[in-house]
Amino acid sequence: NVDVGLWIHRADFNIGIAANQVVPSKLSPVDYVYTIDRYYNFNFDKTFSLGPYFSLTPCFVFRWQSEEFYTGDIGLITTLHDNLIFALTYKYQQGASLSAGLEKINLGPHSLKMMFSYFTPIGNKTSYNPNAYEISLGFIPSRHKERVVMEEE
Repeated sequence: NVDVGLWIHRADFNIGIAANQVVPSKLSPVDYVYTIDRYYNFNFDKTFSLGPYFSLTPCFVFRWQSEEFYTGDIGLITTLHDNLIFALTYKYQQGASLSAGLEKINLGPHSLKMMFSYFTPIGNKTSYNPNAYEISLGFIPSRHKERVVMEEE
């Protein structure tokens, strides 16, 4: 697998583009060969601070594999007190997810991030598009906890 991408990050703005599966892969777990084709991602988000304890971040992801297969997500992330997160995301022609979590949970010099998400299909429910739950836990080492800002002399 080869993935290539570019991510531009600012304190309140992110934009990125990536090519995934640049070299298509073939998997054959039993008696069938699956081909994983190349696809591209474009993502964008912008954070708006609406006070010392509240921010909104609209975000957008577009995935393109071919003219017949493409999808997009649009979402809104709300952050309270710099560590309580709520998000609502719509996945084009698939469904919607609701997420909640905590970030910047101090663990000595390091920190943790915990999220829970629930996805439900909108429209026809299929075995490909069922209700889903996701629990994630992230560990942020102390050296990545805060971005160092260099002052100009």
